[in-house]
Amino acid sequence: MAGTFAFVVSLMDGEGEWDISKYGGELRFQCEENNPRSFSGWCKSLKPSFNSLVLIQTRGIGNHIPGPWHEVLSVNDAAQENGFYRYGFTGWYQDEADVMSERDRMERDKMRARN
Repeated sequence: MAGTFAFVVSLMDGEGEWDISKYGGELRFQCEENNPRSFSGWCKSLKPSFNSLVLIQTRGIGNHIPGPWHEVLSVNDAAQENGFYRYGFTGWYQDEADVMSERDRMERDKMRARN
């Protein structure tokens, strides 16, 4: 839980459609349950595409329920071998009303890029 919202801007280069069974690289989401923080498996996948934006509510504020767990899988070598490339930009927006606990800050810091 790194902020109030996470975003993924997806850019894809290559002729034709991205084949996740060959190339990997999908953004996938957990199954919907009554408790969005109770993991029960992966149910939905989005393949890399050109010019797409995905917003995910990562932390609930007030009565809002946070979005599902998600992950981005690595791209296989077969993608580049067939002329397909995935580019992505990710980030977080934190609402000023969202005060993070010490535990949440530690989790956020684990996800930050390293030099």
